[in-house]
Amino acid sequence: MQLRRYLQKKLHARRVRREEKDFNGQWLLLFGWPDDPLTADPDALFRVTPPPDRFYADPFPVTEQGRHFIFFEEYPFADPVGFISVVEVFRDGTHGPVQPVIRQPYHLSYPWMHRQDGRWYMLPESHQNGTVELWECTEFPLAWRKSRELMNGVQAADTTPFFHDGRWWLFTALKQDCKKFGDKLFLFHGPDLFGTQWTPHPANPVRQGLVHDRPAGNILRLGDRLIRPAQDSLTRYGGAMELREITRLDDQGYAEHCIRRIEPSGASDLRGMHTFNVCDGLLVMDGLVLCPKSAPG
Repeated sequence: MQLRRYLQKKLHARRVRREEKDFNGQWLLLFGWPDDPLTADPDALFRVTPPPDRFYADPFPVTEQGRHFIFFEEYPFADPVGFISVVEVFRDGTHGPVQPVIRQPYHLSYPWMHRQDGRWYMLPESHQNGTVELWECTEFPLAWRKSRELMNGVQAADTTPFFHDGRWWLFTALKQDCKKFGDKLFLFHGPDLFGTQWTPHPANPVRQGLVHDRPAGNILRLGDRLIRPAQDSLTRYGGAMELREITRLDDQGYAEHCIRRIEPSGASDLRGMHTFNVCDGLLVMDGLVLCPKSAPG
């Protein structure tokens, strides 16, 4: 299986390189309120399209006083250091202005969101700084301050906390014994989201394959079921996603299996997607489209 996927990846990589000669890849935001988010068609969702000089990715939705907001990574091509922005979206498919909320000298993305005791917290990816950082909102949605570092001295991508069976779990992709993030999933657990005592799972990495285990959004709790979105970058970075049901999560073992693949259809202009989140019925994803490069001259 691994050899077959490796050969498939090499084949797709050549196609992607050919596309990159004539097209630029651009990520945009997808959102909507489908009847069943787990079976929703990405092509049926509304879009927040960025200007041609940047992309929008890694969306996380929140609801505040009946209003719907999406926090996400904004990435300008000319100054390639991502930062966190926010946009308000409406049920008719329109949206408000995009506004930056957190900028640092290092790259930020994947703004995991959490509300506790009436306050909003964010855990944006900050692997370029070697940290896992927690930020606190001081005036929603635009003002934030760095609260603490949960970990330091680590390169952790797309860290996704989840509270289960009386403790917090951190799902994350570590850059450990690999060239890129994505081929290994690591778990840590601790008693307090705001603490610094995180115990590595004895089976770490709990999953490892060929670029298809990196977190792709919040763990969904649907009754007794736990669903984990995961990236699959076989065809290209962010080429598809899988929704996987977790069947074991404890301090001795971990297991999951795929219940749905989400990938571009042949008739779609989308070429990939790598984030899936739901909040109060609002489904958000990101999508990759190809934009023709300008002719020289």
